[in-house]
Amino acid sequence: TYRNITSITGIQQRSTFQRNLTSMILLQIIVVIIPIIPFAVSNVYQLITASVIKSSFRAAVEQQVQDMTNIVFYGNNASSFYVYLISSSSYRRDFLQFIQFWHNEDHWNNRVTPATREQNELKETSARAQLQKSNYKINLENII
Repeated sequence: TYRNITSITGIQQRSTFQRNLTSMILLQIIVVIIPIIPFAVSNVYQLITASVIKSSFRAAVEQQVQDMTNIVFYGNNASSFYVYLISSSSYRRDFLQFIQFWHNEDHWNNRVTPATREQNELKETSARAQLQKSNYKINLENII
């Protein structure tokens, strides 16, 4: 019975994993194809109209369109993270655990703040006292 239950659990986990992976891949394909289409159309248009004499307004509009399609196309490189975050519950869970771990670290207290004159004098005094103690110990060791 135990073996059957564990094999069923393993099959269900693999099935869930495959569903997550399939949804991630399909969503990634869609997210990759959508920005490619305007980028390709814009580049083909630029090639076809390269020999046409254009007014400054038309050239500016074409450049603006080209810039916007470039931004959308190259913004696609960051889309994988968001696709995985949206489509996979296990990825979301791992990401939230990472954020919670990072947030709970004691890095908030690791800040440099300006010191007052009194604090600096106190540090110098304690440093001198420690130096005198260490010199005293060194002198005692040399004597013995």
